[in-house]
Amino acid sequence: MMFFNGAAQSDGAGARVVFVSPQRQVLTYAFTLGEKCSNNVAEYQALIIGLQMALELGIPSLAVSGNSKLVINQLLKEYEVKKEDLVPYFRYATNLINKFKSVELEHIPREENQDEVDQAMDEAHSGVCGAQQSGPKLHFRIKRMGYYWLTMVKDYLDYAKRCQACQFHANFIHQPPELLHPTVVSWPFDGWGQDVVGLQQKSFGGHLYILAVTDYFSKWAEAFPLKEVKKEIVVNFIKNNLIFRYGVPRLYHHRQWKAFLQYTDGSTLHQFWFQAAQLLNV
Repeated sequence: MMFFNGAAQSDGAGARVVFVSPQRQVLTYAFTLGEKCSNNVAEYQALIIGLQMALELGIPSLAVSGNSKLVINQLLKEYEVKKEDLVPYFRYATNLINKFKSVELEHIPREENQDEVDQAMDEAHSGVCGAQQSGPKLHFRIKRMGYYWLTMVKDYLDYAKRCQACQFHANFIHQPPELLHPTVVSWPFDGWGQDVVGLQQKSFGGHLYILAVTDYFSKWAEAFPLKEVKKEIVVNFIKNNLIFRYGVPRLYHHRQWKAFLQYTDGSTLHQFWFQAAQLLNV
């Protein structure tokens, strides 16, 4: 039994031939065609290479299977050879077939080959000897195993994207999506950053959130548990834990600053601190 497949791409063409003996021994061969050609010509060349190898091996009878419906049906005289560039290949393949005692031609739809493709990619990528390689490297590795088809590079890239282990250990891009905005502070407690962290479960005291603030200069952190997030509670925390202890800061950053602006009836950060300073007589 012999399987053949040829494929052409913009950067070249290739052919694959697989022999299966009656004892189920598999011989796989892959070739790179020297000249650019159409996909149908690549299919014919793959068939011709396989037939020549079979004759050299002394095989009298051969069952030939391929996924090119055009080539198989032309050799079975069910399709007419209309393109002139295919006529020489058709005649040469016919002459080679006539040298065998018997040849059976069978068309295998491409869909039936998909299972074998998936199995080959899985074994080469994450099998016993797999190296979790990316698309291009996997492409060369599996070509050395004797496989070749038209969309192999695209299939390898898609396969690597679906691999969960590759997503965990991929080369991450650490460059930020936009330019950083550095915050310049000259002395301790000159600027603070604030955020609210939500918990998955209530604590024993019924708290669901943690209010955390960090000094930009010294990295000093203050944290306070909250049962609910209200702007009045947060402002009281700022007064009691920051302003009373460290003074009025020059900078204070919060992701939900609009809530504080509504509470203080102000429109800017400076207005809020001015009102806070007047309230506390600072």
